[in-house]
Amino acid sequence: MRKLSKAIGNMPIRIKFVVMFVLTSLILLFVNTYMFYNINQITLQLDEIYISNVKLNTMKDCLAQVQESMAEYLNTKTSDAMENYYRSEGEYSRLIDELESVTTDNSLKLMERNIRYMSESYIELTGKTIEAKRGRNVEKYKRYYDEATEIYAYLETYLSGLNSEKFRINTQSYEVLSSSLRYLEWFSISIFAVLGLFNVLLVVLVTGSITRPLLELSNVADQVSKGDFEVEVVPVRTKDEVGIVTSAFNQMLGSIRDYIKRLRESMENEQNMKEKELKMEGEIG
Repeated sequence: MRKLSKAIGNMPIRIKFVVMFVLTSLILLFVNTYMFYNINQITLQLDEIYISNVKLNTMKDCLAQVQESMAEYLNTKTSDAMENYYRSEGEYSRLIDELESVTTDNSLKLMERNIRYMSESYIELTGKTIEAKRGRNVEKYKRYYDEATEIYAYLETYLSGLNSEKFRINTQSYEVLSSSLRYLEWFSISIFAVLGLFNVLLVVLVTGSITRPLLELSNVADQVSKGDFEVEVVPVRTKDEVGIVTSAFNQMLGSIRDYIKRLRESMENEQNMKEKELKMEGEIG
């Protein structure tokens, strides 16, 4: 602490305030950047928690649209029904491409893999159903439709089960992340409290290195102004502008003392000479 106080004291006053401002700003910038990064990471993780559930719900809705549009085309054979089928089939195919396709020991990813392959079979069967209907092959499109409907029921069950399991796991992850976020909030409050105390300490050190010598200097100057030239010189503790002024004041006080000393000696010599002259005049008379 003493070394820090001495180092601060030796700086020019302008540099002291510049250093104090820059140091405080850098600390605030660092703390805010750290807090922003961590809060942003937690927020992203919170967003990612339920994205999988949203995707599964979307997939389930899209699957239902494929089934409904296929059934509608089989009943009506309209171009609108066919267009709805191909649109929903394309969207569902895009969604299943995002599912796991690699063999793994993870139960959730294994369910995803099964859903993906079942969905590919289902899409293939619905396509064959539509083509058979367009070709007026009643026997084939009924068989394909029944097989597709059976797989559709399995897919609904699998999607619901996977969604429920992911929701359970995501809820646990959400609780952990929420606790981390609350911890980060308390941590940020503590950091800003410590930073506030540090700023107060820094201000006390900087202002103290200026006001303390000035107070000593003003007390000595007040005594000198009352005619007391035998006061102790003001100690020069810093090399800033206040230290320079204090040193100059001490030099001025020393010069005044020397002048008063020479003046007294001159007056004493003059007095001695007058006494000698009077003594000589008395002897002559």
